[in-house]
Amino acid sequence: DYFNARYIRQIPDKELARILSCKESTANIIKERMVRLSDFPQLISYQKKPILDRKKLIFKKSTKENTVVGLKETYSHLQGIKKISSKDEALKILENVVRENKLANGDVYWSVRYALSGLEASPSPQELMWDLGLEESQKRILEAIKLLE
Repeated sequence: DYFNARYIRQIPDKELARILSCKESTANIIKERMVRLSDFPQLISYQKKPILDRKKLIFKKSTKENTVVGLKETYSHLQGIKKISSKDEALKILENVVRENKLANGDVYWSVRYALSGLEASPSPQELMWDLGLEESQKRILEAIKLLE
C-alpha cells in the first residue's frame, strides 16, 4: 500500500485524470488520499448531491446564527465572481468571509465543507469549491442556507 500510494502521488494530475476519467481538479485533490486506484469511487462521493443534516451544518463550537452568516457571506462573495479558478482563490474567499465578519474559522470552513459535500470527512472547503465549480458550489450553499432558515 505504501509504495502504491507513493506511485499514485507521483503521477501528474493530467495523467491521473485521464486514467480515472475525471477532471484534473478532481485528480489533484484526491491524489493525496488515494492508496489504490480502487479508492477513487469512495473518494469522489462528495460529487453526488449531498443530503444534509441540519444539526451537522453547525460546527460544534459555533452557533446557528454564525453559521448562517458564514454561509450567506460565502454565497455573496461567490456571486461576485465569474469562476473559481484555483484552490487559492477559493481559500481567499473563505478567509475574507471569516475576517470581514469577525467569525471563527469553524463558523465558515466547517459549514461550507459540509454544505458542499454532505460529509464530515472530505477534502477542504476550498478544494471542494474549486472542483465542484462556481455554479454547483452556489447551489449547494444556498440549499444549506434554506435548511437553516
